[in-house]
Amino acid sequence: MTMEQVLKALAPDEPNYKVAARELGAAAIPFLIELARSPDALLAGKAASLAALITDGEASKVLEVAAMHASIGPRAAAAYGARYLSSHDGERIALILMDDAEVAVAKFAIRSSVNIATPALKQKLESLAADGKGYLAEEAQNAIKLMH
Repeated sequence: MTMEQVLKALAPDEPNYKVAARELGAAAIPFLIELARSPDALLAGKAASLAALITDGEASKVLEVAAMHASIGPRAAAAYGARYLSSHDGERIALILMDDAEVAVAKFAIRSSVNIATPALKQKLESLAADGKGYLAEEAQNAIKLMH
């Protein structure tokens, strides 16, 4: 596995993440971690999107890096991708990103929480719903309904 192979898989405007995840597998994770740190927000977001579909516990490290990125794109990709991780890893990423300053990132984290459906996420959703902060409160209420 080389960085060039990973970059080639991520090069298209709309990569086929499922195929790339299957073909590259866990061997790509160290490269994806590096790419998730990239100042190129598009590339960092693509790295997170690919990592979310790699069925290996280490893939969550890529999303953790992307969740802390300065740009919204990688954080949004991490929030969306959290739904594909194990409950433990997905919960950790979603809880962090539900409090993101960017509404779009928080929204993706809330929506991912429906798929993860842990007690801690449900508690966080109930807290967000009770806050009554407009759009996010409504998203949280909808997510709670979908968890049942």
